[in-house]
Amino acid sequence: GHSLGGGTAAGLAQIRPELVRAIVLEDAPLVPPDARGGNSLMTGFRMMRESIPRLQETGIPMEKLIEVLTRSPSSSGGTLGDLVHPDAIVAMAVGTMLLDASVLDPVLNGELTSVYDANEPVLVPTLALAADPTKPDAVTRPADLERLAVSGAHVKTRIMTGSGHLIHDQLDQRDLYRDIVLDFLSRAAPA
Repeated sequence: GHSLGGGTAAGLAQIRPELVRAIVLEDAPLVPPDARGGNSLMTGFRMMRESIPRLQETGIPMEKLIEVLTRSPSSSGGTLGDLVHPDAIVAMAVGTMLLDASVLDPVLNGELTSVYDANEPVLVPTLALAADPTKPDAVTRPADLERLAVSGAHVKTRIMTGSGHLIHDQLDQRDLYRDIVLDFLSRAAPA
């Protein structure tokens, strides 16, 4: 699970571990987002909440939206086109046109209910990857990784030095990310 999906995956692993063989958490908020403060993603979420419904109403052609997103600033600096793989921008464009932007309301209003309890262990094999804490859009904090690691030796954590929040899509991180995840899954949850 990436970002908020990571918090959901961690919560599911705590609540219903019998349904989960292993989890990979990618820069997940392991504390409620309103407790994080100062993260550039919140500014991005506010902009998305306002702009996505308007974009959807315009019926902007997909090719034009891809061009706009490519030139758009990323939350970790530079433009998205400078930071992420082209297929990631296409996926963002498709997602933008399909997203019900009201899903952001609980995050923005500070009313998001976390299903993950940072004070309880995660009992399934877990890989938690965090963005570089020096990046403005990093969500998982080193202290969050330390708290999670107390769950036991089945929990592996790693800070992805130089990476922002979009670790899996970042030009200089995707191959390393893939290798780390596949290695973990081959050991933790063999097919």
